[in-house]
Amino acid sequence: MFFEISKQKKHRVLFTVKRTAKESKSTRDKVNSFNTYSEKAIEGKDYFTGLSGYSEDYQWSINYFSNHQPPDVIFANGDDMATGIILGLKVLGYIHKK
Repeated sequence: MFFEISKQKKHRVLFTVKRTAKESKSTRDKVNSFNTYSEKAIEGKDYFTGLSGYSEDYQWSINYFSNHQPPDVIFANGDDMATGIILGLKVLGYIHKK
């Protein structure tokens, strides 16, 4: 996944996961992959933990993107998580209907 993103010359990538790298092999794998194709992944900057569904990701999106510009790419750990993030970005005015 991060290899494909790096080929597209996307500079700022962010991802969300449910569990920390210490708790989850899947999260460790994502962090290691990110590190291979980008700079070292930093929790709270490049990836965010504790997000496990629509409500959590929606609220996180509202809180985080109220103070930060959205990156080029956001990788969410599931469709419900992605939906929460997308709706949060819409509410904040980053995504407009065409």
